[in-house]
Amino acid sequence: MRGIFTSDFHMFSRRSVIDALMPQLDRAAEEVDLIVLGGDIVDFKWSQLSDQQTTEAAALQWLTDFADRHQGKQIVYLAGNHDCAPTYISDLRELAKTNRDFDVYEYWYQHGDALFLHGDVVHTIPTQPQLEKRRSRWANHGKRGNLKNSLYDLVFFLRLPSLANLLINRPRRICKRLTRYLCSVGLHPDQGVRRVFFGHTHGIVKDFEFAGLVFYNSGAPLKTLACEILRFETSDDATNGR
Repeated sequence: MRGIFTSDFHMFSRRSVIDALMPQLDRAAEEVDLIVLGGDIVDFKWSQLSDQQTTEAAALQWLTDFADRHQGKQIVYLAGNHDCAPTYISDLRELAKTNRDFDVYEYWYQHGDALFLHGDVVHTIPTQPQLEKRRSRWANHGKRGNLKNSLYDLVFFLRLPSLANLLINRPRRICKRLTRYLCSVGLHPDQGVRRVFFGHTHGIVKDFEFAGLVFYNSGAPLKTLACEILRFETSDDATNGR
């Protein structure tokens, strides 16, 4: 099975440049069987729409239109810390009930030897309870106003996210924490996992080997940052997820 992985669109925020990537994403989606969206596809915290309900409706419309354009392709949506609102997850689950080619998972998804997750567990104690605790704090945060948006624009203008990736989100450090989490939930090479695809840190990672696993990150379509649509193949139809 051929697939693509992409993550961290942060749709409806001022920093997102996903519209420029959409033609490329549509072309890539036509060439594969499986499309994995790796979380933070929508950004409720920094949305420029009027309120969360409006943002959720717009996000669901985008997903519906995307699925309609790519009928017959399996689409897997992984929640991230910016789009884990309970009402939105509930809506995604309802969409999955009516569209057999769409699935949603809150924490991870496995297809053959490939494991997919958002990756926000790297910024907490890397265990499932701590990840759930962190997500609960993010689930109902308020929408940020113009002042905070302007300050965050300045962060990107100064390229501080890129600097953070160089100094803090180094691949070895991040992959070590991901490995600790995966082992804590029984997802490791002994259980058939070989490749790990993640997002969240907004920095491209490809073919980084650590503790018997190979890690990949697609980056993010955000101003001043780089992103790629990652392609993969799996030879095993077995799937699992949470």
